[in-house]
Amino acid sequence: MNTNAYIPNGTPALKLSRRAPATSADPTASAEMRRQLEIELELLRERETNLRDYEARLRAWQEQLDSVAPAPAPAPARTETAAPFLRPSRQTPFARDPSLEAAWDKLIRARALLEAEQNQMRDDRMTFRETEVTLKRREAEVAAREARVAGREQALAAEEAKVEVEPEKSESVLQRFTQAPFLAAKAVFRSAK
Repeated sequence: MNTNAYIPNGTPALKLSRRAPATSADPTASAEMRRQLEIELELLRERETNLRDYEARLRAWQEQLDSVAPAPAPAPARTETAAPFLRPSRQTPFARDPSLEAAWDKLIRARALLEAEQNQMRDDRMTFRETEVTLKRREAEVAAREARVAGREQALAAEEAKVEVEPEKSESVLQRFTQAPFLAAKAVFRSAK
């Protein structure tokens, strides 16, 4: 990461890839997902605004320091061997200014945090896409199973309609147990006649 990068117009362009919103069979999950994404987007916008404000303060501070600094000694005549845009180390202003170093450290830290957040968002998007693909695959499997079960139920219903069997009287064990003495008495009474 280039910590001394200069942004010419003071407003870096934030490039994010746009993609179509995910469609889901469950509208509540889709609404919850959309709400969560809106919250995260608002947080990112707030961080971006904070970083822009911080950068503007740093630029103003740098301009103030440049205006207070003594004018550098006139440069010697340019030779072909001298590298352009490089200052000799003895003329570097504010080389040991701890407040400037602290400000740069804060800027570097802020950029590192922004990069970490961007990486996290990218990873979250990739995970979300993988989850979405898995859910679609599972949904297709469930639909296929439901179709097979419905087919089996129709086949069983058709077979039952063809064969109309009178259901047997099924007596429970308790009923048979309680009726057994009466049936035995009936059988004895019939045999006695």
